[in-house]
Amino acid sequence: MGRVNVNGMTSSQASVAVKSYLEGLYYKRGKATVVIGLNVLPMSGQMKSKVIMSGKVARPGAVEFYLNAPKTLSEAVNEAGSTSWSDLEKVRVTRGSETREYNVKDILEKGNTKNDFPLRDGDRIFVPALKWNF
Repeated sequence: MGRVNVNGMTSSQASVAVKSYLEGLYYKRGKATVVIGLNVLPMSGQMKSKVIMSGKVARPGAVEFYLNAPKTLSEAVNEAGSTSWSDLEKVRVTRGSETREYNVKDILEKGNTKNDFPLRDGDRIFVPALKWNF
């Protein structure tokens, strides 16, 4: 199929690069979905952290990572998996008592990583359902 150099890219940036390559050769624009994740092997003595995913995700529950290799918001959403009913433009992250909304679709599809950030232990992520206007 070919090669795409993703050296030095985050998993979100690599997903966008591979998606662009596939769309240019094999698919109509907007039809390819690429998810690239990073697996960190456990090292003795490292502490695990976790965030809780809820809402319209394929695999709700805990997403774990090691403190020395925190996951970003887009990586956690990728790991939990989205569905055709997931509204990735209005993902809510609650840290402590503060809740903010993020456009994860923009991060994943356009590589707009300025709004992507490392998660902290105890963060809660909620992916709402799409609202359809009939």
